[in-house]
Amino acid sequence: MKTGFTLIELLVVVLIIGILAAIALPQYQKAVERSRMAEALQVLGDFANAESIYYMQHNDFARTLNSLNEGDITIPTSEHAFEYTMPERTSRNMTSLSAERQSGMYEGGTISIYVEANGSIRKECQDPAGKTGFCTLAEAAGYETIIAEPVAHGK
Repeated sequence: MKTGFTLIELLVVVLIIGILAAIALPQYQKAVERSRMAEALQVLGDFANAESIYYMQHNDFARTLNSLNEGDITIPTSEHAFEYTMPERTSRNMTSLSAERQSGMYEGGTISIYVEANGSIRKECQDPAGKTGFCTLAEAAGYETIIAEPVAHGK
């Protein structure tokens, strides 16, 4: 009597593994995106709190992230999933921090937080060009989705 697997049995096993992988991989990618978004939302929330405290102490917002890093906040460097930028302030009454997704499914997606002198905080999210779903991760944290205007080509 011969022992072993037939070709049909082997093909069935390979097929089952393929189906499981096809289902599991997208779910894994979504879980990774949620965890990276959670990190960015935490950093932006810490930034808003640090800026509010800094404003109460100095009657002005911090001009650089380094002045906030001396306190209780640490902004991750750009080797992380998001690149954090503090745009140059155009007003003494407001400051902001933006986080742009650097790679992955939602590369180019941006979340921003604005802190105003009166203590109000505005949260905005912009989906990457041609993709949706990035901002649904941020909406649970109170971020408003901003729809980008389409770019006109050829005229």
